[in-house]
Amino acid sequence: AWSSIQSELTQVFADLAVENRYYSPAVEMHRATGRSDASKYQAKCSGPWYLVHSASGVTVACDGPALDKALQAESGGPAASFASTTRDHVLSSGSGPTIVLYGDLSSAATAESLRKLFDVAKTGTVTAIFRHGDGETRAPDFLSGYGVELAIKSSEYKTTEDKDEGNDAVEEQPDEVADLTDSAIEEAPEVDGFMFSTLLGRFPKLQNDLWRFKTKVEKERDPDQILKAWEIANVGQQAAAKVMKSTNPLLTLAAVSSNFPAHVVSLSRTTLPKAVKKGVRKLRRTVPEGFTGLSMNGRYLEQDHNEVSMFGLLSSLSPYFLALERMQRVGVAKDVACELLTSSVVPSVAQLLDWRTEKLRPVYDVKEDPRTAEWPTNLQSMLRYAQMTVLPIRVPLYSVVLTIDPLDVVGLNLALQLVKNSLPMRMYFVIAGARMPQRWNEEDLGKAPEWLQTPASGDRAKLTQVIADCFGRLLKEGKRKRQVKAIAFLKGVAELVGAALSDGKQPDEIPLSEIRTLFLTGAGEYAEQAAPVWDSIAKEPQAHYQNYTSYVQEKGLPVPAVVFDGRVFGPAAYSEPDFLLQQIMGDQQMFQAGIYHGHIETEEDAEGYVLKMAGTTKTFHRAITPDIMRAQGDSEEHGAQSGPDYVHFPSEDFKRLVFVESTRPQRPASRPLVMHHVVVLSSLAHAAVLAPYAEAFAAPAKDATMPTAGRLTVLVNGEGLQALRSCIAAVQHAKIPQSKQLDMLRRLGRIAAVVGDSGSDPSDDQTTALCRGVAEAVLDSGDKTSFQAALETEHPSSTVAIDAALSKVKDGPKGTPLVVICNGRRLAVEADTFTSAHVQLLQDTEARYEAAPETDAPGCTVEVGPSKTATKVSGVNKRCQCPGEVNHTNWLGGHPAGDAFEVLQHGESVTVKRKGEEAGWDVNLRFICDYGCVAHVGSSKTDSVTVKVDPKCFCPSLVSRKRWLGGHSSGAVFSVVHGEGEIVVTRVDASEGWDFDLAFQCDSGLDGGLSTLVAPDVAPLVAAARSSSLSAAKGRRWNKAPDMLKIPDSVKISLPADPEEPSPIKIVGVLDPVAETTQFTTAMLLLLREVLNAEVTLVLNPPSRLSSYPIKRWYREVTRWPRKLPGGRSLEAFRSDAQKLGLTLGSDTAIFSGLTTKHTVTVSTHLLPTWLVQSAEADDDLDNLRKVDVKSGKVNAIYQLSKLFIEGHAFVQDDDGYYVAAAKGLGLDLFPAQNAPPKDCDLATYAAKEPYGEGIVMQTVGYTQISANPGTYVFRLRPGVSNETFVLRAENVEVSSYAVPSHPIGVQTRPGRSPEDLFRPAKATEGAEEQEKSGLGGMLSNLRSKFWGGGQETAATTGVGETVHIFSVASGHLYEKLLGVMILSVRANTEAPLKFWFIDNFLSPKFRETIPLLAKKHKFDFGFLTYKWPSWLNPQSEKQRLIWAYKILFLDVLFPIDVRRVLFIDADQVVRADVVELWNMDLQGNYYGFVPFCKKHPNQDTWGFRFWEQGYWKSHLGESPYHISALFVVDLDKFRHHGAGDLLRQTYNTLSRDPGSLSNLDQDLPNYASNRLGIFSLPEEWLWCESWCSQDSKPQAKTIDLCQNPQTKEPKIAMAKRIIPEWQGYYDMVMQVHNAVNGTEGKAEL
Repeated sequence: AWSSIQSELTQVFADLAVENRYYSPAVEMHRATGRSDASKYQAKCSGPWYLVHSASGVTVACDGPALDKALQAESGGPAASFASTTRDHVLSSGSGPTIVLYGDLSSAATAESLRKLFDVAKTGTVTAIFRHGDGETRAPDFLSGYGVELAIKSSEYKTTEDKDEGNDAVEEQPDEVADLTDSAIEEAPEVDGFMFSTLLGRFPKLQNDLWRFKTKVEKERDPDQILKAWEIANVGQQAAAKVMKSTNPLLTLAAVSSNFPAHVVSLSRTTLPKAVKKGVRKLRRTVPEGFTGLSMNGRYLEQDHNEVSMFGLLSSLSPYFLALERMQRVGVAKDVACELLTSSVVPSVAQLLDWRTEKLRPVYDVKEDPRTAEWPTNLQSMLRYAQMTVLPIRVPLYSVVLTIDPLDVVGLNLALQLVKNSLPMRMYFVIAGARMPQRWNEEDLGKAPEWLQTPASGDRAKLTQVIADCFGRLLKEGKRKRQVKAIAFLKGVAELVGAALSDGKQPDEIPLSEIRTLFLTGAGEYAEQAAPVWDSIAKEPQAHYQNYTSYVQEKGLPVPAVVFDGRVFGPAAYSEPDFLLQQIMGDQQMFQAGIYHGHIETEEDAEGYVLKMAGTTKTFHRAITPDIMRAQGDSEEHGAQSGPDYVHFPSEDFKRLVFVESTRPQRPASRPLVMHHVVVLSSLAHAAVLAPYAEAFAAPAKDATMPTAGRLTVLVNGEGLQALRSCIAAVQHAKIPQSKQLDMLRRLGRIAAVVGDSGSDPSDDQTTALCRGVAEAVLDSGDKTSFQAALETEHPSSTVAIDAALSKVKDGPKGTPLVVICNGRRLAVEADTFTSAHVQLLQDTEARYEAAPETDAPGCTVEVGPSKTATKVSGVNKRCQCPGEVNHTNWLGGHPAGDAFEVLQHGESVTVKRKGEEAGWDVNLRFICDYGCVAHVGSSKTDSVTVKVDPKCFCPSLVSRKRWLGGHSSGAVFSVVHGEGEIVVTRVDASEGWDFDLAFQCDSGLDGGLSTLVAPDVAPLVAAARSSSLSAAKGRRWNKAPDMLKIPDSVKISLPADPEEPSPIKIVGVLDPVAETTQFTTAMLLLLREVLNAEVTLVLNPPSRLSSYPIKRWYREVTRWPRKLPGGRSLEAFRSDAQKLGLTLGSDTAIFSGLTTKHTVTVSTHLLPTWLVQSAEADDDLDNLRKVDVKSGKVNAIYQLSKLFIEGHAFVQDDDGYYVAAAKGLGLDLFPAQNAPPKDCDLATYAAKEPYGEGIVMQTVGYTQISANPGTYVFRLRPGVSNETFVLRAENVEVSSYAVPSHPIGVQTRPGRSPEDLFRPAKATEGAEEQEKSGLGGMLSNLRSKFWGGGQETAATTGVGETVHIFSVASGHLYEKLLGVMILSVRANTEAPLKFWFIDNFLSPKFRETIPLLAKKHKFDFGFLTYKWPSWLNPQSEKQRLIWAYKILFLDVLFPIDVRRVLFIDADQVVRADVVELWNMDLQGNYYGFVPFCKKHPNQDTWGFRFWEQGYWKSHLGESPYHISALFVVDLDKFRHHGAGDLLRQTYNTLSRDPGSLSNLDQDLPNYASNRLGIFSLPEEWLWCESWCSQDSKPQAKTIDLCQNPQTKEPKIAMAKRIIPEWQGYYDMVMQVHNAVNGTEGKAEL
């Protein structure tokens, strides 16, 4: 397989991916699917096997002869229902049966079966697919792609067992050492280069002195030594100095940051070089303190473990190396391919739609609103107001356009609600909806054929037209009185539609007479004149309807939708409360800044000002510009938009396709970028799309961002379309003028639109007659002859090419098989909504990628590096003419203005000498020869300017700052279009001018895009490869990248790529050498640099001053390195260098060697957010590791990746697929695709299938999560209220990668149901009763019990009555034993059945072994819970705070939906009463109840520590008590219904931005939110704590908590034995089970 890869670097990348098991989830998905298929179809094969899907059924074949027999018996038709996966290896696509081969690639038998499958695939009649199958059982693989930390644990959370207390103290070495043994001398370590074993042996008389010196040195380098604030102040800069001094700075940076606690003391002892100190001060001029960032090929990378980790980077890198291989396979040199792929000069993606038009009149204008008469009109007044409100100003700053279907009563009423607001805006209504059918235009198309049916207008379309024209007529004058009348008319329409729906009628049944009455009423005193106007409106469409329709088509807007200042929103957004206020508040500060800086001085300046702040487009298409569309708030539809899809055609076949050329842009000197279009038609109606293509090709847009030309080929795919295929082939092959080809295609498109709307189904003869008619109308006699010959001629070469191309294309999504392709980008579109503006938009979008990249050294640029002497020689292109002298006016970059240089050119080299100086220079000097081809543009107040330029010069299509003359710091990007002796320069990153003198070099040789770098016949294939890689690149453009020319060398690391093996990867970053993110970032940068030869440029940006330790952990990133490195370099040599610095590279384990710390450390893993990982093997307490506890001197731990999380976003959708609201409270079950119950099946059928997982949907972004193993799955709505209320639209999901993408889940409400039905108790009760009667309730409950874990291993629980559910959290061996004590104390006092729930995230392997035995012995049930921290929730880095967060943040989604109430009891409590009392307690309408913190009976000795009795908390709570979270009760039904969990998470997200807030997160949060989420105060006797409660209240205590005393800090076990007499007995019972698991016996030792 490796031999087929042409690029050596791509081979290395592929090896890297395989070494790190990158494809293992996809392989396992295939295997899981194979196991399901084998079970379903009863396959009994011992090796590889085939599955044949055909129209007659499914057949299993165990070998080649059996496959032949199965194919002979088949009818030959395609499979009726075959579920493909995105990871299938498709060997051929045909119209016959589908053959799937399952096999293990390491097996020789599979190789033989594959050869057989290839032979069958060559027939071209079958679809052949290979999937990985099960092979020999192997031991589990060790994974990579994660990080491990050893974090120094805060003494505040010390939880070690009491028998070891006090061992944290460091034992001091004696000053005098008598009679050192020989072994002690031999084992004496090397310290800071001193070989003490040698010294002690050679100088026995100096042993005491040497030993004292050794002790002193060890103390000074002791990593546990606590430094004072002044000692640590410069450690950041000292770390940077150590890195910059190193011969391998990147490796040193990785070593220092990964082992920072071990280096911090020695770093603090080093002298800070003046150069570094000066460099940091100079750095502050361009890079602010604290700023960090990282980019790959100009794309910003988030420094988190989702992107900067092995699997995140493999996913990001894959498109580049795939494109590199594709380019090299079509003959592109590797250095050119890498140059194309590393280009980062790409204009920003359009973010806003230019909504402006002359066709609309406002339905609301703040200037006409009498309610705003007293508002100021002076824009300066906006600077005098506070920020937290909408500022009153009688100027229409904001523009709002609503597209409205007048027969959609919900959307219409929403629009009428929005227009009621008095706000500084203009609002426009665009009445649209069902469109009128296309009519035959005889002036354009000639006489209509007799067989053509006349399309009916349709009642809905006619009614929409009439309402639109009536509304437009009433609004015609545009004044306030007219606006009021027009709005009143629409209110009347809304009432008519609502009444029709109430009567069970459709809106299109409303009589026109009722609309007439509304219209004449609205006309008022002009009713008599309005009557003939009505007659005209009723007869045929008027200008208003035509304007509305053309506006929607030109702008590409969906109906309904809202455009607010260029942002397009679906109905889910503007149906939210205060939608307009939220949007205005978002833009208001921008307008204030514009006014303050003088950019907005008049009302005219304000109009459209927002469009200057971002990239804009004049039209919108959901598939082409998805970034413009928002679904909810300012967010895109969650998971609804995927990246662009690209087709990569076979090179030789693509070259044989015949293209129709577009008209070239009108400027004769221009060299446009050429876009290649492929259109795939699957019906005659699809041919309507030919008209917009022909129109766009015939008249290229004059205002395009970059000049583009198009080439079009049309592929016809489908049965019964031979006549259409022949007609289009004749147009493409005929030797007729290009303009006539385009006119013929335009007319054919118009005819197809009319035929499609008419419902006619023409025969092949009729289609041919239409084609000949078009030729008759367009062509002269000579051209007709050529066309006729082409129509009657076969084109075998083209036919083969077309068939090959079609095999690559495939259809689009179901229901929209019209496919259009531009430079390889494939879109599924609707023919009737795709316009010529969309064609141009598609070209402009792809032109961002097709434009050739700028290079750092254009054709006539001389680059001279630093020189120690006054003279240096450099190369130059011999065609350039260099000036005799250069100074700062000629330079590229911002070098000092005082220097000047003499230049002597001789052939292809120049000699550069510093003028008047003998010294050299320390900067990279770059200047331009051929100065005649410099475009002097200057500054501009507009976004476009025309300047003169020498006609012999050609300027690049895109210009950014690295081509400018002078050192400007702007990030602006300009496009250049050539004219006759002039160029038009337009700013493309923003719609505004610029305030600096712009000058740049032309004659770069790169002005014509890719065609100047690669052969023209492969340029479109290279464009597709490049576009697909750049568009798939993750991350936005990094607009804040520093100007490297201004960065001092003393803090800059520059590691160029090896020129012998160019790389498609360029890394630019700014790192803080003492930041935690640098620990894993540098590990990945080392891999990119050493393995993939990436060019790496880093700026070290250390803090100027530190006051505390910036890093308190050791860190290792686990990555495997490939077997082979580029250029034949040795991995072992590099590993050796790393090991000397304390790093182990390329290993599949995290190794921490040589640790001497005596701190207590906690082990934590840093994972991809989709991983569910558990500690599988560990004898030691990983939560509280201390050197003194490790008897063997070595700690081993193994973690297991048990499942992967599927994140979903579930939304209620309307009929058009737009999201309306989050499906809060929805219950989802996940089933294997091959074993899922049918949709809407009966309860018995559903219960017979066991769900793999289940989830509950939050209100926040409709979030839900379910865990699963690799495989194919389907969602089902949970039986009962979820399934009764909704219908599922999106159901299929694949788990085939380590980073499972977010999955959109759409549901629709059933007729007569509402989303609120999910929380109606009556419905829930009815469903429960029905299930109990049928016996199915228990069956479903048992299945859920199996899924949620635990119960299957326990004996039947004791007691009668309802099960009491209790959950708790514990981490570390001590707390797990205390948790056992708590459980037994509950069991001893409660007869009811008990089920304990444990959050699995923090438990040790020992606890998982112990708890089943404890449960079996003491008769209780248990289950494990786990929940992945959502990516949108502010993270917690400290483990204890993370535990607190899990106690409170996920109560609504953590438990199975049938758990309706739950108790929380802290692990360190002992219960003395029956918890049924708590279970049945009336919470008086509250969602939860907590115990007040000993308010009635406080401990006076600790009164001064009661923080809640003073300061902020006393003010915030008022008379309400502060409640403790050690025990609480939650009514989960109410909690879920009222969105309490969402409110807590929103409050947490707000407060947690301040690191000083939520000190006691689990109780501060509910207490803070108590004014919105009331807390029921449980009786105080339910929680007694000696630290805070008085001794006289202890006898009434129903639970006792071992909370820490702030004065004595008494250990928990000592406290328990002292204050709880029964505690020892419970503990002994726990330890008996614990010892049984460990194979030891006897009473527990304390």
